[in-house]
Amino acid sequence: MIRYILILFTAIFVASPLHAGPRLQVEETEYFAGTFLEGQVDTISHDFILKNTGDEPLYVLKVHPGCGCTKFHVDKKIAPGGSGKISIKVDVSKFMGFVKKTTTVLTDADNQQTIRLTMKARIEPVISVSEEFIRFGPSDIKEKIRLTTDTENLIIESVKYNAYLTKSVHPVEHSLQKYKEQDKEGAVQYALKLHVSDRPARTSPGKFIITTNHPQKKTIEIGGLILVGNE
Repeated sequence: MIRYILILFTAIFVASPLHAGPRLQVEETEYFAGTFLEGQVDTISHDFILKNTGDEPLYVLKVHPGCGCTKFHVDKKIAPGGSGKISIKVDVSKFMGFVKKTTTVLTDADNQQTIRLTMKARIEPVISVSEEFIRFGPSDIKEKIRLTTDTENLIIESVKYNAYLTKSVHPVEHSLQKYKEQDKEGAVQYALKLHVSDRPARTSPGKFIITTNHPQKKTIEIGGLILVGNE
């Protein structure tokens, strides 16, 4: 009798398929959009494919973008054996250098409830500047910075210093000289010399605003400090 019950139980167990539930399979979790010049692209976008290899519907419960620059659209329900997608778009218009934005996706899959999808790109400056901050001492009157760009006829039209504390604007004398010709990658290097003679009434942090003739980069802004007297 016991042997009969065991045989019957085994037959029922073999005849019934194992319950798999919803199961998530993702072909890729990272996407590199490429390298672009500043202003060349405003957004990068990609469709990530989500597959349900289980035997029950899979639901995407929540999507958490890494920042406000990221937008998405997702297929919230994926049938057994079917595929869905999450379309991610990242606004890169205000970024420079290497950009990496990750979006977290929560699902009810039995095998993995959380996945992280990453969008990447590299944004190269139209005009790269050797200095991120320029400081003039009370007696220093000259400073030189390096500019690298893709044009042979770069012109600096004006340089001004906006002083934050005094809320004043001061013209900065300047001269531009090419010191490296165009290389095989198309880059030309310039030396920009600055001469501060018009100073704020008192020491004030601020920013240098450099106006150029480059069609894609009309202004360059660099943080700065001009010391006055013995302050």
